[in-house]
Amino acid sequence: NHPLGTNLTYLEIGTSSNQNFNSIPIINKTGVDPEMGGNVRSTSDDFFKSQNKKFDLIFIDGLHTYEQVKKDFINSLAVIKDGGVIVLDDMIPRNWKEQQTPRVQSKWTGDVWKLLFDLNKLDGINYKIILIDNGQCVIFPKGIKLTDQFLLNETKMKTFDYFYNNLKELPTIELKEGLMWIKDSLNSQ
Repeated sequence: NHPLGTNLTYLEIGTSSNQNFNSIPIINKTGVDPEMGGNVRSTSDDFFKSQNKKFDLIFIDGLHTYEQVKKDFINSLAVIKDGGVIVLDDMIPRNWKEQQTPRVQSKWTGDVWKLLFDLNKLDGINYKIILIDNGQCVIFPKGIKLTDQFLLNETKMKTFDYFYNNLKELPTIELKEGLMWIKDSLNSQ
């Protein structure tokens, strides 16, 4: 028995080549991308405006800018099922070029790392950044309350130096420990 149930629903924002989307072994899945992949051709903003379906798992891998990933995260909070999970992709850039916005090279995480420093300003958040594939931030949003401090966007103007100098403050975890934490978090919901 899966802690989330048997009839799971999956939402992926930003499907591109369908590499992740096709590998998810869930029948009831929605992939949103304005250009390619998935099964819904739309921007995430337009998709969320018309969305009333709820999801068990949401993977956010769309436009890799701080502003857009923050909007996608906030919009996901409205459509995540109680006990669901949100995953944010590419949260740990390895160097300033990977995070530079606008993009300066093909490998690009964007400045989505800035959202990590906002997450600490939320009430009731349970999350970790698993140190795989440029950092996967796994969030158990049950009980999250948006705060005025979170909505201020104070990290928007931060530079890569800020990220580099404050990385140790973030709740990072290696894969093996991360999988145990996910299992424990799912079982305690």
